[in-house]
Amino acid sequence: MGFPDATFEQQRVEAAALLNMRLDARTRGDLAVIVLLAAVYFIDLVAVAFMLWNRKYPPLKSKGPVLMAALFVCSVFWFIGDIQVNGHAQLAGSALTDCRGIGFWVRVLLGICGVCAVVALRSYALHQVFALNLPTRGLRFYLPFLVYVACILVYGIVASALSPRVSAEYVRALDICRLDEPFKITIFVFVWVSCLFVAL
Repeated sequence: MGFPDATFEQQRVEAAALLNMRLDARTRGDLAVIVLLAAVYFIDLVAVAFMLWNRKYPPLKSKGPVLMAALFVCSVFWFIGDIQVNGHAQLAGSALTDCRGIGFWVRVLLGICGVCAVVALRSYALHQVFALNLPTRGLRFYLPFLVYVACILVYGIVASALSPRVSAEYVRALDICRLDEPFKITIFVFVWVSCLFVAL
């Protein structure tokens, strides 16, 4: 990932205009955003490593260090997927051209839905302990979480079985991932259902 080529970026914008699409040229500002956020995530990584190293310390133990680390990992997946989906980096010649792998699995399922799952599990654990006076162990506690993870896997496998033409495909001329409109709608619906899952 280097500095964007101004000529190529102008060609992308013009090609998109011919297809009635609005596309912004990538600039050094996009690269600066990626570097700045990567630095923030590195600081977070150091904090998570410290938290896991000292997880027996009572004030840290009460925060659920393993769940907090899982939340960090899911947010990193979300960030990596956002780099591709939001068009901040050149996709050609990198793993980011795998639109379903990075944009769908990494960003949506592992990132967004992963964050929702971890937040829901933590909220449910706090509700179990403080409102219901029940333990946070056993199948009864983990069953809603396992059902949600199973739904994520089923949705991901079914969506991955679709043709790239009706799901997500890489458009080489524009160096972007194009999502089919009905597929995009199913993603938004699934994410909103995930958010409702957390809220309940």
